[in-house]
Parts: sequence; structure tokens; C-alpha cells
Amino acid sequence: MGGKYRMLLYGGAERSAGIDVLLSPDSRYVADGSADGWIHVTDLTTGDRRAFAGGADSTCCTTPVAWAPGGDALLVLYHADADADADGDGVHPSRLLLLDLATGAARRLGGELGNRWDLRTGSLAAFSPDGTRIAVDAGGELTMLDRSGAVAWSRELGPDARLAGVGAFTPDGSAVAVFRLDGCRSGCDADQRAARTWRTGYVDAATGRDGSGPALPPAEGQALRALGWRNGLALVALRYVREPGVTMGETDDWDDTGYRETGHVQLVSLRPDGRVQVLLDPPDGVRAMDVARHLMEAGRFGATAPDPRPFPARPLVLLPAVLVLLAVGGVAGAVLWWRRRRAVSR
Repeated sequence: MGGKYRMLLYGGAERSAGIDVLLSPDSRYVADGSADGWIHVTDLTTGDRRAFAGGADSTCCTTPVAWAPGGDALLVLYHADADADADGDGVHPSRLLLLDLATGAARRLGGELGNRWDLRTGSLAAFSPDGTRIAVDAGGELTMLDRSGAVAWSRELGPDARLAGVGAFTPDGSAVAVFRLDGCRSGCDADQRAARTWRTGYVDAATGRDGSGPALPPAEGQALRALGWRNGLALVALRYVREPGVTMGETDDWDDTGYRETGHVQLVSLRPDGRVQVLLDPPDGVRAMDVARHLMEAGRFGATAPDPRPFPARPLVLLPAVLVLLAVGGVAGAVLWWRRRRAVSR
């Protein structure tokens, strides 16, 4: 966006950047899910907002999962609403679809993924660098698909490992990074969540067997989610810091990258020289963040950042502000008119 600030409003909804709202690889577009339009894509340059119908799968709820590297397609997690929960057990069946942004066509990839609320959407899937393959982690089972949905291989990761995130593929596409947890997994208190340590391992992208990749240092945090690679050498990730007042129960719908569970985030770089470098430590209360792929790959921000702007990208949300300004202006005008008339009378 050349250093420009734009703002999108979501009516107070607890949506997390990088999970519920995704920035495109070139930073021009933002995708978000909605019950009334299946999926929306907003052009941050013009403010135009396009709604995609999604065909037969447009009956309820969606969450964007990952942009294709070329920005031509979007992975979308679809799940049925509460009305489809016939047994009343809180299970919302879900599936993964590939949305072609040029045609608006959506293709189903793979089978059912299970209950939507058991999935960690922040690290559900990742595109290969060339955009032809997709790694999907559903409940600890890692599967490699192509864009047609054909399965190349599938393997279990185990309860303490997960796909690293949308930036999991190594820059050459030969391996997929997974984060393995050392520390408390369930029923953790705040201190135990803060002491969690994540170690990087690899799965061979061609075979699904244990693979190899850059040796990276472990990182502490409630959660860690890979966004991409900096200069092709260091893995850029978002480190989630725990919210002290939130308890982690054995049976809670717990998401260690969730809005309620997180108190703060940091953008960090896992470097091959063994250092964990903090790239960005935002003000307290920032609970989520997303970074465009082209910025990570370049390793720098090539524009001058101006002062933040108060108005959102969509022109429609300016209407209330305009009405308020007109009302204030009308009141001020009336006061001035009354004061002048009184002065003339005197």
C-alpha cells in the first residue's frame, strides 16, 4: 500500500487479523468471512468491497484461511450454522474450499474436517511457494493436496505438533515446517502457558516423511504461528502472549491464538544463527497482526509511513461522520446567527 494507512470496521466483532481477516500477499486486498455474503474481499486502494456467493455452500458461515501466493485464489473454511446441528451437541461440520477470485467458483478440497470449533484456523493450511500444493492440518493429521483436491499423502503429527502456519513451506517448497510443543498442553495456568516452548521440525513435502530444513532456535510463548520467510533464511512468526486473567480448562473451547485467550502479540524472526529477534513489539492490547507476504520476503518496508488516518477504506462508513459534522455545523451556525441578531437588536 505504499505506506498508506487504511481502516476497516467490523461492528465490534472480535475478529483477529491474520486469522479471521487476511491481508493479500501484495497488501492490496483484505478478505473476511460473513454470514450474509459467504466471503468478502475489500480493495484497500479504492474501498470497493466484493461479495462472493460460494454456490451451494453459501448457506452460512465462512472464515478465510490462506491466500494463494499469486493472489488469484483463497482457501476458505466453511461450516454449517447452529440450525444444521440436528443433534444439538454443538458440532458444526466443516470443510475446506478453494475460491477462484477471477470466476467466483468454489471447489471443495478433501473430505469433512470435523467440528469447526476444534480446528485451529490460524494454522489450518498453507500454500506451497508456487501455489500448486496445499498442506492441511486437521486435528493433528497433516495432508498434502493439489488444487484439484487430489491427496498426495497423509500422516499423523501427534498431539504436540501442528502445521506451523500459512508460511509453513520452506522457500524452495521442499519441506513443510511444523511446530512441536514442549510444555503444558491442557489445563494450564497463566505461568505454564507463558513458559511453553515451540521447536521447529520439518516434513518432506514430496513424501510426507520426516524432512529437513534450516536449524532454527526454539521460541517461548503461549502460541507461535508462522507467517513466512524473511530473505529466504529466517522464519517470521507471530508470538502470542497469554492473557493473565483467562483460565484454560480441560474441556473449554480453547484457542491459543484466539482473541479472548491472547493478551499481546509480537512479530519475531527465528534466525538460523540461533537468535529469536523481535521485529515488532506493538503497544499493549494488540492481540493480533498480519503482514503481507511481499514485505516479509523483501525483509523491509520500502515506503515512508505517514501519520495514521482516522477514516476507514469503505466510503459508506464515512456517512455517519458526515452527518455528525453537518449537525455540528448547523448548531454552530444557528448559535452564531442568534448572537449576531441579538447584537444588532442591542
